[in-house]
Amino acid sequence: MRLSFAQPSILAFAVFLAVGLPPGAASAGDAAPEPINTGKTGLAIGCYDPVAYFTEREPMEGDFTVSSTHHGAQYWFVSEEHKAMFDANPDHYAPQYGGYCAFGAAIAKKFNGDPLVWAVIDDKLYLNINEYVAEKLNDDQAGFIEKADAKWPEIKNVPADEIE
Repeated sequence: MRLSFAQPSILAFAVFLAVGLPPGAASAGDAAPEPINTGKTGLAIGCYDPVAYFTEREPMEGDFTVSSTHHGAQYWFVSEEHKAMFDANPDHYAPQYGGYCAFGAAIAKKFNGDPLVWAVIDDKLYLNINEYVAEKLNDDQAGFIEKADAKWPEIKNVPADEIE
């Protein structure tokens, strides 16, 4: 697992806001249905390429001109090759629990998953809210994932702000 607290490129996000989405992509007004965590931008995992976690073993900012939409959320990629890999098997590359924090899912909460605090466990991508929580998950990966898998169906379609 690689933990980092760097912020997404402000320039990339500014370009995204100025230029808009590529043709055929979901817009921020086409908010993704639950359970994908897209915030207000319509982007899953911020601007990070989901395939890079598997191939490069690190988060990499994608390019807004190389994108795909899956379950109403837009994903950006560093290359056409990564886009093709995602398009062939999006559920494999998309983060678990819709990109919400894995530890949060284990306790029936929806915390924003930080794309820079991540782990690939058993060939699945998990995000966490912060480094402290990620370390807690690491103490018992199998146990927390089992709990999250059991709790997720109960909360996946409930908006995060409605979960007590």
